[in-house]
Amino acid sequence: MVTEHRFLGLYTSSVYYRTALEIPLVRQKVNQVLSQSGFSPNGHNIKDLEQVINVFPRDELFQISREELFDTAIEITQIQQTRASRLFIRKDAYGKFFSCQVFVPRDIYNTEVRVKLQNFLQLNLNAKEVDFNTYFPESNLARIHFVLRVPNIHEVVPRQP
Repeated sequence: MVTEHRFLGLYTSSVYYRTALEIPLVRQKVNQVLSQSGFSPNGHNIKDLEQVINVFPRDELFQISREELFDTAIEITQIQQTRASRLFIRKDAYGKFFSCQVFVPRDIYNTEVRVKLQNFLQLNLNAKEVDFNTYFPESNLARIHFVLRVPNIHEVVPRQP
């Protein structure tokens, strides 16, 4: 049996300021990711992983699969104190958009860098519309979250550079 849940409307404001473990719809997914990590329950690594998940774009946290969340959050945790740039691409389950999280060293981030990244993604993913949000965590990296709407998404195969 296949079950599908669809939620329409806006989240309440509490979704945006609560920790991921306090949000009923994602709590189980987050607990599974934390458990799968194998990190010590009281260790530094698990706290870093929890922080990465807590600042994950909220809409993304609801839509991403447990497997994708695990892979992405672990990699983000590993690059937090480096100067390594990294791109994470996720195709929407309904075939409407790509969600791209780009991490770049925060000391080189500026509008010109963001525009170049946006143009690169828009060109390579055949996007017609792009929204973005920038976040500056306490690490060495800035995160730019792009949502790229792609009319013929089923024809696009994203390549990670």
